[in-house]
Amino acid sequence: MLPQLKKDEVFKTNSNDLESFFDCMEVNYFSGLDSSKFKLLGNKNNDTFYRFTINECESIKDVNEGVWWLGRYSSGVKLRFITNSRVIKIKVKINETMNVYNMPFISKLGFDLYYFDEASKRYKYNNSSIPTNFKDKEYESILGLFQEKKDREIIIHFPLYSGVDKLEIGLEKDSYSIPLDYENKNKIVTYGTSILQGASVSHPGLNVTNILSRYYNQDVLNFGFSGNGYLELEIAKIISSLKDIEILIIDAFANAGCETYLEDNLEAFIDEFYLKHKDLKIIVMNKTYMTINEIYPRNERLRKYYNNFLKRVVNKYKNKGKNIIYVDNNHIFNKTILDESELLVDGVHPNDLGMYYLTLSYIKSINKIKGVRI
Repeated sequence: MLPQLKKDEVFKTNSNDLESFFDCMEVNYFSGLDSSKFKLLGNKNNDTFYRFTINECESIKDVNEGVWWLGRYSSGVKLRFITNSRVIKIKVKINETMNVYNMPFISKLGFDLYYFDEASKRYKYNNSSIPTNFKDKEYESILGLFQEKKDREIIIHFPLYSGVDKLEIGLEKDSYSIPLDYENKNKIVTYGTSILQGASVSHPGLNVTNILSRYYNQDVLNFGFSGNGYLELEIAKIISSLKDIEILIIDAFANAGCETYLEDNLEAFIDEFYLKHKDLKIIVMNKTYMTINEIYPRNERLRKYYNNFLKRVVNKYKNKGKNIIYVDNNHIFNKTILDESELLVDGVHPNDLGMYYLTLSYIKSINKIKGVRI
């Protein structure tokens, strides 16, 4: 028989003691940019936590002021390392946050900590950290807690709609940290809209590119620019300057397909990548279902027009021998017992469940173009 616990043992708590123990634990702080202790991934440089370098942001200010602004945000940026510390604290300085009405506080400003669980052989969510007030630009907090002192693989996912100027990682005194890179150095690069940037998941680790990076154990870079995914050639030149790009995913329909940007810019955007990466694998996607298409007839006309346009463009490159595929995401939300409108926050942006189904579509597409059979 199973041992029977006494009632007083069941309800006994020492949570306050534990919190006091971890809070008072002596820690040493290190810059998140310290490459001897942490591996910074998900962006184009190792000098800041921005997605673009400062010079790259300035170079496109006259082309697209929105990308000049959003290039400083940290969606998809992450730290990976191995540590035996039982506590992981952070000190943060945020330069600015977009007050997006349709997003939770935690996904705009929060940091997520995941660790690799040996039993399940997958990364598990541990904790998130956010300031107590939306207006607080500097704060410190406990991000990760573990009872046992042993080696763990750690991922810290950065905020989706904030720019991080400074991040310090606090580790238990006499512990250590070793930077952890990916064995597969090839990158998956994504370009698109606010949906890709992360609107409107509940916390950073649930954004599509962060899930993909954990799933494939490979660096997945997020160049989703909220309301500004217009496929400009100048931005293609910046992103394509990255080395070791294996796959490019273009998911810009929801911005560029609202006007003529998609038709005017797509081929030049693709050609710029092929100039530097001739064997690049490319996935071109249309947008997911949106309830606003039922409200505005023009949106539905554009969707049908650009669906045919994207198929023609992809077939054009296929005929040239390129490894490129077209993916229709318009019906991926109708696979649940819910009406597909329930997978959206505001008629446009996926909630957590919607993002899950979008991620499944990404995985299916990536496996197809990689030639992986599941």
